[in-house]
Amino acid sequence: MKRFKIGQTYQARFIGDSNTRINCKVTHRTAKRVTFELVGSPRGIQVPNTVKIHTDDEGEFFFPLGRYSMAPTIRA
Repeated sequence: MKRFKIGQTYQARFIGDSNTRINCKVTHRTAKRVTFELVGSPRGIQVPNTVKIHTDDEGEFFFPLGRYSMAPTIRA
C-alpha cells in the first residue's frame, strides 16, 4: 500500500479545471491523520492543515480543502 512520507510534496488537480493544481507538503503524520502545508499558496487562503487519512485499494489519500462533491484529492 502506498503511504504518505514526511517531507514529500504531493499534487492534486481540480475536476472542473485540470490546469488548476495545488501542491501539499506533508509536515507530520500519524496512523490516522496527516498535517500539511500548501506550497505556493497566496496569503489569506485558510484551510485545515490537519486532516484524516482515508485508504482504499490504491493506497492512502486525503482531501486538503475539505470534503465536497468536486473536492481535489491528494493521493500517496
